[in-house]
Amino acid sequence: MDQDTQSAESDDDGYTCMELPTLVKQLQVVLDQYPDDGQILKELIQNAEDAGAEVVNIMFDGRNIRPEIDPQELKQNTFLKSLQGPALCVFNDALFRKKDWAGIRMLHTSLKNESQNIGQFGLGFKSVFHITDYPCIISGDHILFFNPEEVAHKVCFAKKLRNLTDRVKDILSQVLSGTFGFSDECLTAGYDGTLFWFPLRVQTSQLSGNIYTEESVMDLFQALRSEAPVTLLFLNSIHKVQLFQKHAATEEVIFCVQLSKSCLASVKRQRMDFASKVKRIDCELTCPSIENRLNVEIETEDFIKSQKLSQEWVILNVFKARDMSERLQRLCKEMSRCPRVGLAVPLGKKCEGHVFCFLPLPMESHSPTGLQVHVNGCFALSQNRRHIKWPTADQLQNQSHTDKDIEWNKCLVSEVLPEVYCNILNELIQHSQQEQNPDDLIQQVYSLVPSQENVSVHWKPMVDGVLRELQNIPIFFTENAGGCWITAECATVLDSSLATDVKAVVKDIYLWCNQNIVDLPGYVLALLEEILNTSLTMVSSEHVCSLLTSNDCYIRCLSPPKKRILLKYLLSGGCVAFLRGLHLLPTMDGCFTEIGKGHVYIWTDVIDSEVLFPGLESILVDTVASPELGQVLQSEQNRDLLKVGLITSDVFPSLLQRCVAQHFGENNPKYLHLPVDDTWLRTMWTYIDKSYSCDQLGGMFGSLPLIPELQEQGKTRLHELQKPLIVEMVDGVSSLPKHMADCLRRLGVVVLKSISDITPKNILGVIIQYPTHSGVMKVLDAVSENDNIQTKINQFNTEATHEERNSLTCFLGESTTDFTKSKGILRSLQMFMATDGSSKCLEDVGILAPVLEPPFPIPYSEVYLVSTPKAVRSLAVSLGASQIKLDAAVILTLQSIIEGNPIGMADRDLLMLMEFLVLSCPYLLENDEVANLACGVKFLSSEKGSTTFQACQLFDPASSLLTQLFIGEDKFPHSRHVRTRQLKEGLTLLGLRREEEVTAAELVTTANIIQSLNASSKEDALLKARGLVLFLTHHEKNFDPDSLTNIQGLQCIPCISQKPDFYPGRLQFPGEMTMLGTSNIVCSSKYLHVVGSTMSVAEEMPEPLEVLFGLDVPPPVTSVIKHLRNLSASYYSQAHHLYMTLLNNVYKHLSSVSLSKEHIQLLSEFPSVWVGIDERFQHPSSVFIDQMTKDMDLKPYLFALPSVFHHWGSLMLTLGCHQELAPQLLAGVLETIKSKHDTYREGSAFRKDNSSRQSEVQKDSQLVLQIVNRLSEEQEKPATIFLPIQQGDNSCLTLLHVEECTYSDWLNEETESEDEGAGVHFLHKSISKNTAQMLGVNILDDRDYDYHQSESLTRRLNSLLHAYVDGLSIPKEMIQNADDAGATEVCFLYDERQNWDARSSLIKSEMA
Repeated sequence: MDQDTQSAESDDDGYTCMELPTLVKQLQVVLDQYPDDGQILKELIQNAEDAGAEVVNIMFDGRNIRPEIDPQELKQNTFLKSLQGPALCVFNDALFRKKDWAGIRMLHTSLKNESQNIGQFGLGFKSVFHITDYPCIISGDHILFFNPEEVAHKVCFAKKLRNLTDRVKDILSQVLSGTFGFSDECLTAGYDGTLFWFPLRVQTSQLSGNIYTEESVMDLFQALRSEAPVTLLFLNSIHKVQLFQKHAATEEVIFCVQLSKSCLASVKRQRMDFASKVKRIDCELTCPSIENRLNVEIETEDFIKSQKLSQEWVILNVFKARDMSERLQRLCKEMSRCPRVGLAVPLGKKCEGHVFCFLPLPMESHSPTGLQVHVNGCFALSQNRRHIKWPTADQLQNQSHTDKDIEWNKCLVSEVLPEVYCNILNELIQHSQQEQNPDDLIQQVYSLVPSQENVSVHWKPMVDGVLRELQNIPIFFTENAGGCWITAECATVLDSSLATDVKAVVKDIYLWCNQNIVDLPGYVLALLEEILNTSLTMVSSEHVCSLLTSNDCYIRCLSPPKKRILLKYLLSGGCVAFLRGLHLLPTMDGCFTEIGKGHVYIWTDVIDSEVLFPGLESILVDTVASPELGQVLQSEQNRDLLKVGLITSDVFPSLLQRCVAQHFGENNPKYLHLPVDDTWLRTMWTYIDKSYSCDQLGGMFGSLPLIPELQEQGKTRLHELQKPLIVEMVDGVSSLPKHMADCLRRLGVVVLKSISDITPKNILGVIIQYPTHSGVMKVLDAVSENDNIQTKINQFNTEATHEERNSLTCFLGESTTDFTKSKGILRSLQMFMATDGSSKCLEDVGILAPVLEPPFPIPYSEVYLVSTPKAVRSLAVSLGASQIKLDAAVILTLQSIIEGNPIGMADRDLLMLMEFLVLSCPYLLENDEVANLACGVKFLSSEKGSTTFQACQLFDPASSLLTQLFIGEDKFPHSRHVRTRQLKEGLTLLGLRREEEVTAAELVTTANIIQSLNASSKEDALLKARGLVLFLTHHEKNFDPDSLTNIQGLQCIPCISQKPDFYPGRLQFPGEMTMLGTSNIVCSSKYLHVVGSTMSVAEEMPEPLEVLFGLDVPPPVTSVIKHLRNLSASYYSQAHHLYMTLLNNVYKHLSSVSLSKEHIQLLSEFPSVWVGIDERFQHPSSVFIDQMTKDMDLKPYLFALPSVFHHWGSLMLTLGCHQELAPQLLAGVLETIKSKHDTYREGSAFRKDNSSRQSEVQKDSQLVLQIVNRLSEEQEKPATIFLPIQQGDNSCLTLLHVEECTYSDWLNEETESEDEGAGVHFLHKSISKNTAQMLGVNILDDRDYDYHQSESLTRRLNSLLHAYVDGLSIPKEMIQNADDAGATEVCFLYDERQNWDARSSLIKSEMA
């Protein structure tokens, strides 16, 4: 038996089971394969497609759905975790079959074995676990819940809807009611369709850390939107996909893609027919291939953007069942796959081809195929359905790619795809014919021609197969015969390198000649030339010429621009001889003449030659319109061949003369006009300037009107070259003054405003004179030789304006040219201005006035020539004039004034003359004769307009001290007399008084004026008083004090009238009512802090001035005490720092003076001692100075003097403060409290229920207990002590003399103070027995009561709690204890938990 057992054990020895990961781990592996992106929604769409659904709705339900589920219930039914929100909901109108229910519960396998199915349940569907942990599916009358966190046999929970418990039905109804038609009826009758409910993962889980939000779902929606226009292209059943969102009870559609209603029925029928045919033959590969051609219109509508788009598609699906290679046939059988390929092309729109396996594979940054079509096929895909399987680089290098999936994909591309591609090309060509061959469809056909260069590497095998078939396809479109598609052998192809406009003209010619002309894109042409067996017939210029020769319709049908394009093309061919006889030679009149006819000319070296010869355009070749023709005609041989003559410079003059004679009359003024306009003249001068020298111009063109002048009417007049000309303005040269130009015109000179940009610059100085002195003198010399020169001089003297005369003298005065030739004429011209305002010539007046700037302010006694400007003076001197000196003229003028003002000079003229001497000629005052005369003149008026003064009678207004001092006094010259620095200096030289010259008498007078002015204008009086103080501040040493004693009795002292910044706002300031004062009511500014609220204070001034004004005495002590009273009464905490400054100054001052009894009595009558911000001021009797550490807070009965005022301790003691907190003071507080509460108790205002009174009783009770405890520790106790007694009513406080109180150890809160029948007043229970004994209170033992002597712990704690008020003191004590223990951090937590879930299974029921 042992052997048998051993044998049995040896049979199983070494066997173990496979270690499988948990379901969560396996799902995590699947999620790694399926990225979290838009592929998730496509997996759900593909499942619907495989189930035969037609409509798919996808909704984001943003409601925060949390059904009220008991934790115990949720623990038992974990599948209920699926019924919550927010969630992603997906609906399709198909029903799950039995195998679908089984397949969806499989993880790595699938029951889908039909060759036409897209996806695999069990893999792609599991990507939804990116979104959720607990999916839920309802289809028909079944529901399925997933919970991958459960044990293996409880992961899936499936039930029929009607078999669910009522509780689950209620929850299901709460969550899904109204969602895509789900209602309570569905719970019994079943649901018409399939509904997926994916509650979003809102927190990390064991399965995934991927949190899904509304934004995440919107990203999925956006990914689907981007692919929506192509999503339905290759599906078999689905024709509509919609996106919804729901935040309340209503579902709102936000996006939709669907087949248009116009094609829906037809497409559905064709899809079903194709699917049924494929299903019938299945893998029978001997049947003919099956094709399915669809014209589809797909609509997309974005409801958020209010945007609706549509696109037409041509779709071709092919199921290949014949003519396959053995390899492909073998793979079809072995892999049970369908050799099915489909292509889709958007009509009239460029397409970047993508790859589909019924649904689009994930989009890439560029086309994965390089084709202009979308490719669909039953491709073998990677595990996650994101890529087609292709050989790797190693497999390509080693030729070892034997994977059947890879072989299958390569066969589809190389064998099936070319046939489908050629078929869709034919389909597009037929569609183009049906649509009358629009250009976009034609170009789309050409764009579909594939090339090896553009197609991706894995798709290149299909290119050769397609290109081989192209020569059998009518791929060439021609517009001939109304438009048709032809093969290569029937086509004449345009060169793709030709310009578009050339192609258009050449194409028209071929079409007029009934030729099959074809215009191919360049890359298509290059590709076809390479692959076609026969060479293509190409367009050539020789062939075009032959067509034109045989058909002259181009003469009338082609527009001039097109003829020029045609000529350019023909010339590019290089066959000039073929052009003879063609009507393509352009002339400058816009027409075309026959080439080789003759009598036409070309001017090869001139641009715009037709402008030079208006009227001769018909014989000039237009080389501008055809530059290429101009290049050809540069050759003499070609000109001879085409019979075109060349115009040279030899014939230019005659042609120009002919043109001028045609457009201008002989005698009339000549003006530019069309066609001989600015352009004509500019072009003409350009040629003349290039072809002729300046010396030739006069002889060849002298009589021609070639010099342009723009006149005011806007017309351009032409002048002959032989006339005398001068220009008014030239760049780089000073312009001729306007009035100078007018003078020259009066003298018969032609003056041009400027040189036109048309006129060559090299004729300046030769034909046209520069606007220089030399040029003017040349013109004047020419005029002086005229016979009628005297007439011109007389005309100038009578008609020339002042400006013209002045301009002529100034201009000629600047000239350095010799006047010998024209001197006589110039001396006869009345061009000089005289001092009396008239115009004179040198023959009449020969003396110049002095040179002055500014000019002499009054008329001279004699008439002189004005000697300014310098040019005029220079001209006059050069023509023989002399000049008088200034000092002589001034002395003559002053003498005439002194002798009786013979020239009638007014006061204003006199003032002007004096200011002229001071401002313009101050050096004349150095002349003693001039200075003596000027000092005696009364020419100044005062500021108030008084009669004229001498300078020595007024003060200098430049001194701010003087102007402020003499406010309101007529002491200064008028401001106009001192408006400049020079005037001020001049008046100073003439004796204007300064600050040092003010007398004491004038100061006393000013002080009296201040006192008088204060009654009428306080502001001016104050300003003047400040001026007096300021003046004395600077000049006090200049005066004898005795001379100013009369000032002390006058009201002329300026007071501080504005409250200083360091004064509190509520403190009165009498200075605001007093601006000026006398010495008996005003004190010095240094006492501002101590009397500012009771006396007027003078503005700050130097100490000597205070003595001068009588301000050197201190203020009365009573005023200081009143000031302190005002501080006490107005104090408020916001201005605390301001009050402290004032208080310190007041206390300091009081400490420095001797206080009488009357003063001390006054100080004790009001709260004169500051004790704190909140406590403000208190009477001295309630303040003590030295505060000990053990001292308690006795407010509001006693107050400690703040330490900041301890240095005034002597003063405080004088005022009546206590030195320290003595026991007698404490006993006094007890007596005060007793009196206070006795009054409350006896008065009518006392109410037992008054809350504020109770608070006061409680506070005073605590203070009483502290005082009692303190007195018990004193060695010397006061004679009279009052203690609190126990009462049943806590709303009142009663204190009795210590001898009336009795201590009892058994009191409680209800015990009354007085023992019934015994007349005993029990001491308050908060006072300990020890304290009572030390104070001499009667103990109950002394009255024969038998009480225990010890004090219980609870009673002691109760006493302590009365001493510590409940509130902030509790955490403060905890913080203090922590700090004593060395802690660095203290945390407080208020725990509000009630722990209802932890009140079962306790040791005792009371613990709950």
